[in-house]
Amino acid sequence: MSKFGSIQRITYLLVAILSLTFNGAVASERISLSPIPGSMLVNITVPTLGGEDFVVVLPKTIGCYEMTMVNQNATGMKWESAEEEGSFIYKLSPGGLIYYTVKLVPYVDYVDIILTVQNLTRITWGDVWFFTLLAPQGESAFRDGEMRRTFVQIDGKPMLLSKTDRETNFRKEIMFYLHDSIPENHPPNFVEAFQQISKTRPDGNWMLAVNEDNTAWYATASVNPVFLFSNTQLSSLHVAPGFGDIGPKEKSEIVSRVYFAHGSLDDAIKRIETDLPVLAKRAKFARNESVRAFKK
Repeated sequence: MSKFGSIQRITYLLVAILSLTFNGAVASERISLSPIPGSMLVNITVPTLGGEDFVVVLPKTIGCYEMTMVNQNATGMKWESAEEEGSFIYKLSPGGLIYYTVKLVPYVDYVDIILTVQNLTRITWGDVWFFTLLAPQGESAFRDGEMRRTFVQIDGKPMLLSKTDRETNFRKEIMFYLHDSIPENHPPNFVEAFQQISKTRPDGNWMLAVNEDNTAWYATASVNPVFLFSNTQLSSLHVAPGFGDIGPKEKSEIVSRVYFAHGSLDDAIKRIETDLPVLAKRAKFARNESVRAFKK
């Protein structure tokens, strides 16, 4: 064998070894999902954040402007492995009024949540929404009961939740924020019943929190949100994606994204704003003409 041939073989071998090592490292760092059988809860472990644990609840509630179709006591979810590595899916039709699916696809520092909602009734639902929860677990560095590190977007700029209007005579730990794209005085029946609607109107499509030294963050983001919500006791983040109007037998699909990443507040916002147009293109609305324009 020539000297050139030997060198070429060694080069190919080194490339193969490096490729296997790299792919193995990426696979080992992929976020781990652990659905709780029969429930809406999924535990999330993030290797790149030192094994930090989070939980998502999918959904807490599903509703539209007029009514609530699924409440948070729904059970019977049968989680199954989906085709992508580490992903899971379930399909459910509680009460026979609605058919919906939830699919989670994990990556290294984010998870895509693909949501579909189908109307099985004879009436048209207006401004359908899907209410989800994302929260840190245990003694997490991301817990923020005083809302001094948790942000939403107001007038195009990040604002601390502690600076928003949260005046209430009822439960001080919770608050709904009707998205600025929703007509004024037009809250969903479910939201209005709580009597916990802030006068602050976010115009962004995300809610995020940073750790104490502003070097890591977690967030939830979705195009076309109907409302945002927070619970300070849980340090939970909520952005309720909107599916537009859905008529009889019609269905819509939205892709939300939850993040668990290194970087500062500025890094987080830049990344989310870059990703949102991509998520918007992946949405499939039953009635495109009824969907409020996507705002970057």
